This record gives sequence, C-alpha cells and structure tokens, in this order.
Amino acid sequence: MFGKRVPPKKTAAEDVPVSARAEDSSVCGQELRPNISELADYLQGMCDDAAAIALKIKNQMPLTDLVSAAGDRSVIRYDGIDRFFKTVAEDGSAAYRIYYYSQDMKSLDPLAQANFAKLVSQAIIVDGLVNQMITSTLTNGEGGLLIVAVDRIIAMTTYLKHSLHGFTFSTDLLLGRLQGDTLNEAARQFIESYGESVKRAMLTMVQPAAFGKLVPYQNPRLLIEVTRRDEEGQKFVNGVYFPKDLVDTLIADTAQRNSAILFSPKV
Repeated sequence: MFGKRVPPKKTAAEDVPVSARAEDSSVCGQELRPNISELADYLQGMCDDAAAIALKIKNQMPLTDLVSAAGDRSVIRYDGIDRFFKTVAEDGSAAYRIYYYSQDMKSLDPLAQANFAKLVSQAIIVDGLVNQMITSTLTNGEGGLLIVAVDRIIAMTTYLKHSLHGFTFSTDLLLGRLQGDTLNEAARQFIESYGESVKRAMLTMVQPAAFGKLVPYQNPRLLIEVTRRDEEGQKFVNGVYFPKDLVDTLIADTAQRNSAILFSPKV
C-alpha cells in the first residue's frame, strides 16, 4: 500500500504559464500573498487535528470523543480544500492553481499537487477509522494504518507548509531578485528553518523516526504556482485540481506503485 514512490515526470518551466508576477509577490521576508498564507493556515489546521489524535494514541486515550467534538466536519479537517485551487483569469473566466516543486527554478515537479490530494486521502482514512471505532475495535492492521496515516498528515503538512512559507523566496529567485550574499542567506534560512519545523513536528508524531519516510523528499523544495484555464479532461481529485496532462502522468505513476490510494481512497 505504501510502496516505493516512482519519481514524477518533469515539465520544463517555460512550457507552463507561471502566475508569479512582480505585482503578485513580495521580496524575501515580507508577507505572503493571501491565497498562499490561507492555504498554509489550512494545512496547519490539518496538522493540529492530526497532532491531537497522535497525542491520544500515545497516551492510550479513546478517540471516539473526537467525532462528537468535530461536529459536522471530519476529525481531520479537509472540507473545502478545493477553494484553494480555484481562481479567476484576467478576463473573468475560470482558472485553476497548480503547485510544483522545483530545485533549480527551471524544471517543474508535479508531485506537489499530488501531495495535496494524497494528504486528503490520509485524512479520509483517519476519519473512517476513528468513526469505525465507535461501533467496533480496530484490528492490528487497521490500528497500524491509523498511526501511519496520522503521522503522514503531520509530516506532509509540515513539508508543504514550509514550501508555502518559502513561496516569496521562490518567486524572488524566479524573478532574479536575489544574488550573491543575499541569495545565500535566504537559502540558508530556508533550509535551517525547515530543520526546526521537522523537530517540532517529530515531537507530536506517534512514531517520529518515520518522518523521513513520510515526506516526498529529504530536503525542502521550492514551490512555484501556475494557473491553467478550463480544459477537456481536467479533474478534481479529493478537491485538488489536475489538468489532463497531470492526470495522465499521475495515473501512470500510481499504477507503477500498485497503489490506488491517491485516486480511489478507501477505508
């Protein structure tokens, strides 16, 4: 189920209309764009929910009270995530946001968008298993699945949040604003702050030693946002937008991993 990940195919940056423009982003160290900041806050909420479950598991406390406490939403919040991937083009038509990882600002790695969808899959798994505990006891296998899913949410939200908080850094690199000592200092801060985020996240996990196995890469990646207009074959997977070319790529990668969890999450 959690098989070896096949690296996603790369797309040349110049082939995708990058939406990060000078008027949209700030210099390194200033406030994030609202949509980036709000998405990061949303991921923090998911992380907090997962950390609360992890704490109960570590203290061998019942989880069923989380269902009533959550009310109408799931125990790991994921409702409404689709709004972060919808936007409006300059002519007023519908457009959609896609997030790519990048190491060199020349190639784009679509795994970032897939990570958002997989994150929701993990939340669905946790919600289903916690609700199942109201009427029955989980098997050892189900209990193990719950722990992995909870820890994966903590790890992946930590990774994605860091990339989002580094969005200004990414944009300044893309626009050629950083050079020399300024560039080196920004890069140092980006890497060191990730290390601190990882330490904090590991303190909340059920199995902290697993952190490195639950994130897409061992080192943080820069993030680039692009926009696409309506097109035939596009899909929303777990509330996350995918244009047709990424749907085809991710289906192929998922088939190679022999895992249907990304596109057909089941509990």
